[in-house]
Amino acid sequence: MLTTLKMIVGSIVFAVLLDYVWIGKVMARFYKSQIGGILRTSGDSMNPHIPTAILVYVALTCLVVFFVLPLIPEGASYLKVFGYGALFGFLIYCFYDLTNFSVFSVWPLAITLVDIAWGTFLVGATTVVAEFIHRISA
Repeated sequence: MLTTLKMIVGSIVFAVLLDYVWIGKVMARFYKSQIGGILRTSGDSMNPHIPTAILVYVALTCLVVFFVLPLIPEGASYLKVFGYGALFGFLIYCFYDLTNFSVFSVWPLAITLVDIAWGTFLVGATTVVAEFIHRISA
């Protein structure tokens, strides 16, 4: 139980930091140029609804810990762990972004493709972090 909690908390911290750097710093201008009209902002900065954002990261990391990691063979390489997580991330972000693209007239194809690629990487990397915590805690 304690190991599972460490995996979830550690993965949340990692995913939040990585997402902050990507969305808030590296790609901020891109996101603003593509979907700025529907972003929550404060001044010139993105201003997400924090309680909801926390729930997203909790849900994502719980899905990784409880549904992705159990599928990975014991002792698998970190590359294989990344692959399982990346596939899961690809599917989750496809579901989200393709739904948005199909329903919202203000959801551009560029955001759809970039966000799916980002989600694939983010969840793959987060899965590696969760597995690493599991291995060092065992």
